[in-house]
Amino acid sequence: MALRCARGALFYSLYGVLAVIMAGALSIDINKTSALHSRIQISRHGDADIMTRQIFNTAAIRKHAALFSLAAGVTAGSIVGIGTLLQDNAADTAAPPAAVAVTAPPAAAPSASPAAGRSFAGDVVYVDSQTKMLHVRTHVWVAQFNTVSVCPRGVVAACQYTAEVGGYNGAAPRAGQKVTLQNLTPSGIADAVQPAATTPAIRPRQDLVAGPVPARVIKTGDGDTVQTEVDIFPGTRVLIDIRIGEIDTPEKGGRAKCDSEAARAEDASAEMRRLLEGKTVMLHNVKYEKYGGRLLADVTTENGVNAAQHMIAKGLAKPYGGGTKESWCTLALRR
Repeated sequence: MALRCARGALFYSLYGVLAVIMAGALSIDINKTSALHSRIQISRHGDADIMTRQIFNTAAIRKHAALFSLAAGVTAGSIVGIGTLLQDNAADTAAPPAAVAVTAPPAAAPSASPAAGRSFAGDVVYVDSQTKMLHVRTHVWVAQFNTVSVCPRGVVAACQYTAEVGGYNGAAPRAGQKVTLQNLTPSGIADAVQPAATTPAIRPRQDLVAGPVPARVIKTGDGDTVQTEVDIFPGTRVLIDIRIGEIDTPEKGGRAKCDSEAARAEDASAEMRRLLEGKTVMLHNVKYEKYGGRLLADVTTENGVNAAQHMIAKGLAKPYGGGTKESWCTLALRR
């Protein structure tokens, strides 16, 4: 407030000084100022005197005009300063605007992970006799295991997950016992107990996940291969190619051995796309395939349609359990 008052006083002072200068300037008479005439020699005919008067009269006019412009500018500045001062004073005394209450939309409930509804097989590694907390090595995917702390329903402890624990027939669980975890849900406890990781002695190529494991089909390849997105554990997702087990489908493009096989391969791909692409499926008996980079599994739709049996019924796949495959070209000739 004091700063604004000082600014206003400064504007008024400048205005007063300029007013005095203007008053003095307006009283100057070029004809009565002898000092001006002494600067130029006057001729007998008075020509130089007339010229001198014209020069100094013009200079005086210019000087007056400059002073007037300066005074006008400062006067305008003073008016603006006074207006700002009055406006600021009014703003200081005015009541502050009322706060507007903004109601944030309710936070959306976190969507449940598809893995949360899955049943996990596991082995009890440790039992805390005081809190009843279990350390369980869970079989989450082919040759992949997670060791986590689990609270059975009704147990209150610093567990990472809660779950319905089954498999021990009502008896007290013990280390080494096989259990199943249903509806595995993160507890949200920040300082939950994290057990040390443990890995069973297995041969990965012989490992199998019985399932069912929910998966979403991102896209289809040929008649027996799909790319899936799988929540293998709450918070853990993988993108993996799955070959549908127990069938053989015709080869596409340059891998086809005849035109009829290539044509049927296109039909098989189109049917697989219609049946599975963009949909949720269930994977059963998931295991490594003999070719690297993909897994082998039985695939069923949410409506219970077995993909392999569906393709066989459509004449777009043949049953296959290993060994030498019958040529699709020979099959076409027999028909």
